[in-house]
Amino acid sequence: MKDAVLAHARAASPGEPIGPAHAHPYMVYTPDGRILFVAHNGYVDKGVMAAALGIDPSRYTDSYVLALFLARRWDAPQETFKETLKYVKTALNVAVLELADLTAHVYTCYRGPREDYALYLVEPDDAKAVVSSTLLKYLDIRGRELENGTYLKF
Repeated sequence: MKDAVLAHARAASPGEPIGPAHAHPYMVYTPDGRILFVAHNGYVDKGVMAAALGIDPSRYTDSYVLALFLARRWDAPQETFKETLKYVKTALNVAVLELADLTAHVYTCYRGPREDYALYLVEPDDAKAVVSSTLLKYLDIRGRELENGTYLKF
């Protein structure tokens, strides 16, 4: 059995909902009942994405709308991430933990400043982690910067 952790600290965008119900990771279900936990850094056009899903965007964060969008199309994760690019305003840095097999999916795409959005792969001992540039500053380990547009699955 492998262990997995998905953690994300969210700084809410102005005008976005706040509170415990809007904290990452979000838990969503695929149409066939699989559970996904989704964390996202960046901003996507939630109005257009919500319209594609047929939901009211005012009740949700852009990251939750993104999580629903991903879940409804999760049969081909890498292609689904690419499909979401048309909605990206600043970044589509996404981590998804899929249950029950604990498969992790990470996708990075950013249009904003690299120093704000670059992600790093760190591999201490037998573990793997993808962390933000901010977190890397506070850790006493090195990471390999992921190229913009990278998809990882482990």
